[in-house]
Amino acid sequence: MAAEKRNILELGEKLWEWKLCAQCCAGNDCAGSRCPGQRYRSILRYYQFCEAILRPDPLDEPFKTKFIDENDHHLQVILKVKSNPELSRQELRTIIWGTNSSISLTVMSATIDRAVRTMLMVDCAPSYQPSRRLEEGQSRLPWGDGLPLSKFLEEAFPKHQHHVLSSINHPRHMNFKGELRADRLKKRLGIAFRGTSDLRDHLRLSYTSRGMVLNVYHHVGFLKQQLILTKATQCGESFSQSIKVCGALPRQLMLETIDSLQSILFPVESKKARKLLDRLVATEQWDPEIKIYEFGTIRNPEEKSIPYYYLATSLSELQNELENPPPRGWLERQIERRTADRYMMMATLAGVAFAVLLGILSLIVSTYQAWISYQAWQHPVGSSGS
Repeated sequence: MAAEKRNILELGEKLWEWKLCAQCCAGNDCAGSRCPGQRYRSILRYYQFCEAILRPDPLDEPFKTKFIDENDHHLQVILKVKSNPELSRQELRTIIWGTNSSISLTVMSATIDRAVRTMLMVDCAPSYQPSRRLEEGQSRLPWGDGLPLSKFLEEAFPKHQHHVLSSINHPRHMNFKGELRADRLKKRLGIAFRGTSDLRDHLRLSYTSRGMVLNVYHHVGFLKQQLILTKATQCGESFSQSIKVCGALPRQLMLETIDSLQSILFPVESKKARKLLDRLVATEQWDPEIKIYEFGTIRNPEEKSIPYYYLATSLSELQNELENPPPRGWLERQIERRTADRYMMMATLAGVAFAVLLGILSLIVSTYQAWISYQAWQHPVGSSGS
């Protein structure tokens, strides 16, 4: 554990410029009340994520530990992105490796992707799309060679105005959020919850053969650290400004993400939601920090209730699913299939055809009756007494 703690502290120094106390630097227990080293346990799961992302690749140069060696390419990419988030992928390759590097384009791109994903927890791989993602209709915007990173992030996280969620003074704001508790979604829609380490996938619904799956970003330790970085500093609202000034994603996006987890899906006052959360942490290996509700250390007093812009569309889609739930059983699916618009049109056309057929048959019968009447008139039958 001592070695792991040392690596976590060095991770904080390299990524977020932690100013550690003398005891932390000496490898002892933290003694400073304001030393960021006291929070090393809160980013343990994030550190494990970094280890998984940055473990040695057979195509890359061998390494033992990341974020410690100043010559490591991943660290160089992160430092360049922090100083200038408007660099494109192509410009980063040229700055880090030059124009005549013997390293393949594949290795350079993979290194950039791993570094950016470690720094921002956003998967920006340009080409590979897992088959499961394509089957679920989740193909995503890639980070192209000539596109600035800040522009890519703006397109990956668009803002939308919602008449309820974007206004904290709207009378339905709290009720709207309260309807989307995780236990209610599970009970009414049969939704399953799947953890993700990609911020772009947070609150994204997947439609599988087994039903609906809600992707949930669970690395709350990372979210809290991002909020601490931006709590007392005016970092700007844009991705470019926030990364350049604070080395973090926009505060509004981080607030919405953690609020959607701890105030909407798993609010502290709901025993059923917290019980479901406990099970997900235990069985799905979610970040345990999601169960620790903080306010003063990560939020300002005026941020008790926040408007939603980045996640407004996703939350609105969840609400729409609740209001118009999909069929869950065989009978409900059969009824739904026969009440869909296309089947209503087919039924209408069938009714029109049946009415025309009845009209034709009525015309035939009427004509036959008229012919019989005419024949009776032309050939009257004489009386029996004639």
